[in-house]
Amino acid sequence: ENLQEITAVSYALVELLKPFDWASAFMPVLPKKMLDFVLCPVPFVAGIVTSNVKAIENDYRTLMAMESGLSILNLKTNVLQITSEKGVHKLLSVDPMLREQLDSLSKRINHLAEVSPDSALRDFSTFIEKGLTPHESLTLGSMSRVLERYFTRFCGELAANSMAWKQYGTVKVSTGHYSFQPDWLIQTLQAERDFQDAVIHTQLFSSYVHGQRQSQLELDELRKGEPGRFIAQWVYEKWYSKHGRKSHRINATGDNKIAAK
Repeated sequence: ENLQEITAVSYALVELLKPFDWASAFMPVLPKKMLDFVLCPVPFVAGIVTSNVKAIENDYRTLMAMESGLSILNLKTNVLQITSEKGVHKLLSVDPMLREQLDSLSKRINHLAEVSPDSALRDFSTFIEKGLTPHESLTLGSMSRVLERYFTRFCGELAANSMAWKQYGTVKVSTGHYSFQPDWLIQTLQAERDFQDAVIHTQLFSSYVHGQRQSQLELDELRKGEPGRFIAQWVYEKWYSKHGRKSHRINATGDNKIAAK
């Protein structure tokens, strides 16, 4: 029902696609009289302001579009309805590590919203007026970076080498037009995947995994012991002596607001 909230979420969804830039239709606010747009055959991101969400969700045009790629995020109930298009659910099998990281950050966000009655995470108008606290901003930023690292993995060598694009496309000399060849990149990624599969099944790799586990166990033991508590206390005292009892808020325009407790 909130125009500003719909607009902000539409832009946030596009922002979460980093390192990619959304290159198709984008309508932060789609008038209800233009609902036929959801049947558009091209990819799109669009928001709709309405006091009757159910009417939009149950509209025949929406139901038809959901069979061919449309997914709906209801900001009132926080429920995501994923398209029923064949094969999509299989593609959305989330990497276990990614799911664990996002679940952990999600729990952190919920905790921050619960412990502070005036948290900007509770109310969009509060976010616009006061902005985020450092902890809130850090947690949301971490979630964004986790997604960006995940999507960057799809790029293969393109992410690490700014000149790698030359290997996966052709340039027409007369016009200078560059044509990307997806199959060339897929072949390279598949070859690396086959080699990775072979390495993972070796004793060499198994020993590496056991070594990682042992290092983590030793670190956990150190954290429980006296040295771990000493380091934690020292870091806390240094931080407290520098920052005192001040907290910062980062508002929607990016300005810092400082409030003494």
